Amino acid sequence: MRRVLIVDDPRLAPRLIRLRRLLPAAWDLLAVPHDQVDFWNSPALQPLGAETASLADLRTTLPAGEAAALFVAATSPDALKLASMLAFRPGAHVEVLPHASQTADWIFSLYPLSEGEPPRVQGVHEHRADAAVHAFHDQLPNQRAARHLAVTCVVPQATLSEADIETWLLEDIDLLRQLAGEFKHLIAVAIPDAASGLHSVTVTLGGPEAGTVAWTLKPGPEFHWRLQADTGPELHRTADGEFRFAGSQTQNGPPPPPPFVPWENVLRAFDDLAALRRSLKRRRLVELQTETISERAQFKSLMSASGCGLLLVTLLGAVSLLGVGAALDPRDSLQRTSERLGLILRADDFQAGSSTLSAAADAEWPDMIRRLSQSSAPILVEQTDQAALDGQRRERVTARLTEAGVESPATRVELHRFRGDLFLTLLTLAWIALFLPLGIFLAVQGLLLAAPNASAPKRPAA
Repeated sequence: MRRVLIVDDPRLAPRLIRLRRLLPAAWDLLAVPHDQVDFWNSPALQPLGAETASLADLRTTLPAGEAAALFVAATSPDALKLASMLAFRPGAHVEVLPHASQTADWIFSLYPLSEGEPPRVQGVHEHRADAAVHAFHDQLPNQRAARHLAVTCVVPQATLSEADIETWLLEDIDLLRQLAGEFKHLIAVAIPDAASGLHSVTVTLGGPEAGTVAWTLKPGPEFHWRLQADTGPELHRTADGEFRFAGSQTQNGPPPPPPFVPWENVLRAFDDLAALRRSLKRRRLVELQTETISERAQFKSLMSASGCGLLLVTLLGAVSLLGVGAALDPRDSLQRTSERLGLILRADDFQAGSSTLSAAADAEWPDMIRRLSQSSAPILVEQTDQAALDGQRRERVTARLTEAGVESPATRVELHRFRGDLFLTLLTLAWIALFLPLGIFLAVQGLLLAAPNASAPKRPAA
């Protein structure tokens, strides 16, 4: 089985060289972006692997069906997509150097791989195998609840974004959990900058059976990271991730364990980032691993999703019905024009077996004359199977046009066999079916707005 390192950030080179000394087996292949091949092939980076290939060539380097042991230290979508494809090959093993840019979606997509025995996917944190970290840990009180730690991280930037906060907190969250215990709550307080970013942020973590940690991130002229315990010892970290213990000397003892952590720890770390976002947005304490979404929030989310879905379906349905109506309409243009202007006299607009207009049609006749004078379209009289009666009706309508003073009345009346009645009925039902769900949804929304707010304070009785 080949061991493949997938990396796309040259700044990780010093960190990967240190990690290589902590791992039990060497990488024999480096998969990097095409424009970084020369960098990773440099003599100074030879300890990382014996062969370098571009990400585009990795599929041919590893034939289909061949399993591999992957070490993923990449954040680009293309590299992560390729890593996922190789990870789900039967027999493959995956080790991931977590980074906030990998997103929780990609991290959680590997969860099924963590259910095997032994686990097929693990997280990698070099502090788990760092002698300085273990020496610092030995100086802390035995009772975890009595441990109080303060982290100060200064990064060489002018301002901070939420993405920066998540990136740096993910670098430290597993270390803090290792030293302080399992956190149960988190609260983040940010100080906005004069620009659009943040001047600093402080995240406080703790729990009833764990110590407390105050983690502060702020911009500055150069990188500085310090972890200080209230009992005195300090732990420092350089910009490339190397730890230095500023307390007592490291004692001789058994070698540190491998830098691997169960995949559940990585999932928990990304859950902590989600809690960080909620705390910054809502400015409140967040219960880790136990906070549930309220029924009100669930209802609002469901209604919002339903409303957006109904609007989209209605819009697409309306466009579709317009296209179907135009393409399948059996009526000719003359019938459509006269129907649109209301210049239609059907058989039921006349008295049965007569050429005399019915009472309803006679009441509508003045408006029909007015519309006829504003258009060149004729009045269409429905043609039936009784030709003699149809001719009498046409003559009767022509005579009434003459009485109304219409010019050339004989040319303004035509017999026409109407088509498309069933089509219009079906099209009308389709429009009703299309808009009915949206109408019901809007009516429910109106009722919710009109309903009294149960959470509003009630006025005391007089």
